[in-house]
Amino acid sequence: MCICLNVTMILARQYCRLSIISIIEEIGDHVLQVGKRQLIKSNTLKIKSINLTEVIKMNNREQANEILECLCEISALTNFQRIGWVLAGVRDPESVSDHCFETALLAYMLSRKIDYSFDIGKMMVMALFHEIGETRLTDMPRRAGPYVKAFKKKAEKEILFDVMGSFAEDINLILSEFEEKETPEAKLVEAAEELQIIFRSLIYAKENNGDMSEYRNDVAKYSSEGFNIAQDIATIIGEKLEKYLNGKEYWKIGYKHKDGK
Repeated sequence: MCICLNVTMILARQYCRLSIISIIEEIGDHVLQVGKRQLIKSNTLKIKSINLTEVIKMNNREQANEILECLCEISALTNFQRIGWVLAGVRDPESVSDHCFETALLAYMLSRKIDYSFDIGKMMVMALFHEIGETRLTDMPRRAGPYVKAFKKKAEKEILFDVMGSFAEDINLILSEFEEKETPEAKLVEAAEELQIIFRSLIYAKENNGDMSEYRNDVAKYSSEGFNIAQDIATIIGEKLEKYLNGKEYWKIGYKHKDGK
C-alpha cells in the first residue's frame, strides 16, 4: 500500500513538473509571436512614416510652385503704371503696386488713430489685393469707366480665381466685403484708397510733375466714410494742393459723351 502511494506521488510530481514546463513553453511561444508582430508593425509604421514624409515633401513643393506662380503674375503690377497719371502728364508715375502699398500704409495708420478694434489682417488683404484684376486687364483710366464697367467687375473676379488659385476663395470673400462697403474695415480701406489718390496728386503737384488741376475735384468730392481723421488729412491736402496749383484752371478733357452726360 505504501509503495503504491509513493509511486502515485512521484508520478503526480512528474506530471506537475511537465505541465509547468509545458505552460512556460506556451508562454514563451506567445511572447515570441507577440514580439514578432510588434516588430512587423514597427517596420510597417516606419515604411508608412517614410511614405508620408515623401508625400509631405511633394505637397510642399506643389505649394511652393503655386506661391511662386502667383507672385510672378502679381509682380506685373509693379510694371503697370497708373494710367490716370500718365494722361495727366506725370513723368515716371507710380505703379499699381505702389498704389496698393500706400493704401495699405494709410489704412493701417488711420486705424491706429481711431478708437475701434479693426481686423488689421482683413484690411491688409483688402488694400493689397483690391487691384488684383489688373494683373491681366492692366490699369484703366476713370474716363474708360462708362465703356468697360459692364464687364470689368465680372472679368476681375474671374482673373482673381485664375491667378490666385487656392488663395482665391478667401481673398474673394474679403474683397466682396470691401466692395459692399458695410463693415468698418471696408469703409476705412475705401477712405484710405481715395485718400491715397489725392495724396499722390499733392506729391506730383509739389514736384511740378504733370497737371494736377483735375484732382482739385477729387479733394472736393472726397468721402471719409465717417472717419474724422481721414477727413482732416484730406482737408490739409486740399489746402496744400491749391497753393501748388496757384489758381490753375482745370480743362476737362476726355469725359464728353454723345448723351451729354
